Amino acid sequence: MNRRLCMTAKCIALMISLCVIISSCSLFKRPEQKSAQTDGKKEPPKSLTLMEQETEKIIKSIEDVRKEREKLQREQMKPSEPEGEQKQGGLVRQNEQQEQNDQGQNQQGQGQEEQDQKQQGEKGQQKQERQTQQPKTPLLNWNQIEKSIESIHSAWNSFEPDAIVEGVSPEDISGFEDQLNTLTEHIMSRVEEETLTSANELYSYFPEFLNLYKHKQPPEIKKMRFLTRQILLYGQQDNWPEAKALIVDIRKAWQTAKARMQKKDEALNKKIDAAIQDFAYVVDNEKISLAQLKGQILLKNLDQIK
Repeated sequence: MNRRLCMTAKCIALMISLCVIISSCSLFKRPEQKSAQTDGKKEPPKSLTLMEQETEKIIKSIEDVRKEREKLQREQMKPSEPEGEQKQGGLVRQNEQQEQNDQGQNQQGQGQEEQDQKQQGEKGQQKQERQTQQPKTPLLNWNQIEKSIESIHSAWNSFEPDAIVEGVSPEDISGFEDQLNTLTEHIMSRVEEETLTSANELYSYFPEFLNLYKHKQPPEIKKMRFLTRQILLYGQQDNWPEAKALIVDIRKAWQTAKARMQKKDEALNKKIDAAIQDFAYVVDNEKISLAQLKGQILLKNLDQIK
């Protein structure tokens, strides 16, 4: 009887021990599950991704047209002739003029009407040749830009309720709406400079929005894109004090981005370090052509971050 009681007591003790162990395991796991749920972020909604892509498209379309225009202007620039060639050319033109005068005297018998018709025909032909040879100035496709801004308005209508739920500040929401309306007005008015500036300012809101969601590329990379473009805009306006001040912000954003990277590409990061240094140097020396070149190199490097 005593043996049965002992066995029963041992079984009860064993069962109690198992229950304690299972309960302990459950207690240890619950905080981990709760932490994962708390720290986990959702994927960014398609509406937010679409707005960022369409804004980028507007900016790039203007930048591409401007590059083509600048290239065309450089091609049309002709170096001045050396002094010796100018004198020689002047003598040749004088001789040609003299020959023409002599010919004119010999042709006095011809009818005046025939000469006038011939001259008009030659002028018309020369004008047509010049128009054919002269390349056309690149123009913006404003209709395509209008389609982009319409897509952004539609996407914002879908994203705004999510933004409120996710905790976007009322200031950022109203600020984005105001900037979106300003950009739209500039597009409808077909003002290129103001459209580019407003589109870049609108782009500055996306890093803040994207910080609320999961990311592979840190949102600070997009902030660096905005800052780089803003520096170039200031440089084109000869506003170098404002441009130089933003270099500090680029460096800060880059340090934050590197700290948040899930997978670091050390070789690429070193390239970006060097690109920032080179960009800062030419901005500090107020050289707009070099700043545009170095700025584009920096932007291309940023595009490679995954």
